Amino acid sequence: MNKGFAAGFAGGAIIAAVVGVLAASKGDTPIEVADGSVGLYYKNGFDVAAANRIKASKLFHRILEIQVWEKNGTSSSENIDVKGRDWTLTSANTTLVIQRSSGTFTDDVPISTTGNTNILPVIPGDTVRFRYDDGSQFTPATLSFTDVTADKPRPACANPVPGTNNCTLRCPITNYCSVRFVYK
Repeated sequence: MNKGFAAGFAGGAIIAAVVGVLAASKGDTPIEVADGSVGLYYKNGFDVAAANRIKASKLFHRILEIQVWEKNGTSSSENIDVKGRDWTLTSANTTLVIQRSSGTFTDDVPISTTGNTNILPVIPGDTVRFRYDDGSQFTPATLSFTDVTADKPRPACANPVPGTNNCTLRCPITNYCSVRFVYK
């Protein structure tokens, strides 16, 4: 076999494999954080780092958008473009923190608590559904952009906090939200 042909064939096979992985992962469900006793859901499963810290990530994916939905899931109150942005989302009482941590091939999304309440699996051993119940709602939550400059202003949001780099995420109809972090 010709060496040039073999090298070209191997390179083509690698490209086809990468395209196959990316195509297979299209349509993944987002990370979801819902009010009530705060529910955390990620179809691909969270990595458990400690009793008060879990992490979501998806190889070759970035979080492009944060969506705020009424908890009944029938209407979206806002979509915020966060592509390539550094951000932190803090619960109403500041005890639950979600942030983007940019990696080489993916965005990791660590979720941690600052209080004495742990993040627990809904069913022992399950890595898909967790809950955090300290008696408070997740929203209205504060979305802070940590990379704002004159050339990179805060993205548009429905409830900007004047004089800051923050947005307040809330649901005006039910006062119970589902916040979704959309990977693409």
